[in-house]
Amino acid sequence: MKIGFIGLGSMGSLMSAQLVRSGYEVIGYDILPAALAAAAERGVVPAANSAEVAAQCDTIVCMMPQSSDTRVALFGEHSVCEHLRPGMLILDMSTGAPTDTKAIHAQLKALGVAFVDAPVSGGVVRAADGTLSIMASGDREDYERALEIFNALGKSVFYVGESGTGHTIKLINNMLTGINLAGICEAMIMGMKAGIDPELLLSIINSSSGMSYSSKMKMENFVFPRKFNKGFKVRLQLKDMKLASDLAMDVGAPTILGNVAKEYYTAAYTAGLADEDASAIVKLLENVCHVQVVPQSNVDKEGENA
Repeated sequence: MKIGFIGLGSMGSLMSAQLVRSGYEVIGYDILPAALAAAAERGVVPAANSAEVAAQCDTIVCMMPQSSDTRVALFGEHSVCEHLRPGMLILDMSTGAPTDTKAIHAQLKALGVAFVDAPVSGGVVRAADGTLSIMASGDREDYERALEIFNALGKSVFYVGESGTGHTIKLINNMLTGINLAGICEAMIMGMKAGIDPELLLSIINSSSGMSYSSKMKMENFVFPRKFNKGFKVRLQLKDMKLASDLAMDVGAPTILGNVAKEYYTAAYTAGLADEDASAIVKLLENVCHVQVVPQSNVDKEGENA
């Protein structure tokens, strides 16, 4: 079975490769030639544009930075709309604004094209091994058609209701992730200032009630080794915090912590950290407090190699 895949960034490249490993022939496109070339090395067949993807595939996955990019891929120049036909299935697995999602769903449904918003959670680690969490919404029969693909990409797959509900839940989840990440960064800085080895502190936090996804994944994989050049970028976390704030205003829900956390990502973006992993917000605190969140074991190794 052929599957089109539009958007081959840090997540899309891994997800498309997982589909290749699952036995699908994947026809892919990305606006960046380097991303397209990297995906080709993983077995994805490159296409010249989104229109060429649609010409070859009845099922297309979109993994774009934001809703406006998804709309361009579907309805812009040299886009999917050039080859839209009844019976096609389009899966938007990126994080988007629920209002935009509902509008796209209605527009495509009028043309006989199925559209399911199915954002994912789990980051690059779980994208690489096909264990993402997937929250899918849209018409139930369209979800059922896509279930085999979802099962190839994820371990926890949820049908959550009508169009836009998946993106609503994803924004709530990502807002909480942003809050938790800001919290663990503050906690680690506090520990450093108190003279506690961050490796010891993190081990205790991750065995106690303060544990979160951010404490388990972000410190050891990004902050401790100072590897901020991969993962979920600051600019994307900021985009999701803004969308979540807009959603909260629309439904009349308070997001005091969310708005405070959003300021961290805004400051990091302004400081030139937009394309680093969201955990790079720790650098802001490090600069203010004149410390660096590095385990003593790392310092000892550097001393031995000096």
